[in-house]
Amino acid sequence: MKYYFLGFLFVFLDFNISLGYGGVVNLIPAFLGYAILFFANRRFGHENGHFRRLRLFTVIAFVLSAAEFTLNLIALPLPKVVELVISVIMTVVALYIAYEFAEGAKELERSLYKKLDADKISAAWIILSMTALLEFLVLYLPAVMLPCYLVHWLAVAWFESAIFHFERKLLGKE
Repeated sequence: MKYYFLGFLFVFLDFNISLGYGGVVNLIPAFLGYAILFFANRRFGHENGHFRRLRLFTVIAFVLSAAEFTLNLIALPLPKVVELVISVIMTVVALYIAYEFAEGAKELERSLYKKLDADKISAAWIILSMTALLEFLVLYLPAVMLPCYLVHWLAVAWFESAIFHFERKLLGKE
């Protein structure tokens, strides 16, 4: 059941390579992460409102991120403001999906009467959201971008760790 872990890893980590003609390819494309999240939720998602919304938004995010991937690959010249708006939209959608997962995990924990540490996912989500906001606030300050990226990667690692332990506890392996 480590599908949620893998799906969110694909969604939140970016490893971009610039191509000679100006295009960019992401080695860990987010649209694959959204596909994994959709199938994980379809296969393992329990019926609560948060997981139903997660399912719907993963489909929307899949389409949007596949379009973004294609635009980056073909190097369509877009104004910087359009690129920024697309980036903000994709980040907000990803964070909303992570929020629905965190809230769905808490509801599942309550319904199963088991301690699955879903509160750790929520805490990690808050830090992840703050670091994403921080990245946009310092977008034009190159001197602080590297520390912001490092803090963001640590937040992603914390979020991923919380999901990993939640899934293991849900399956009774911890």
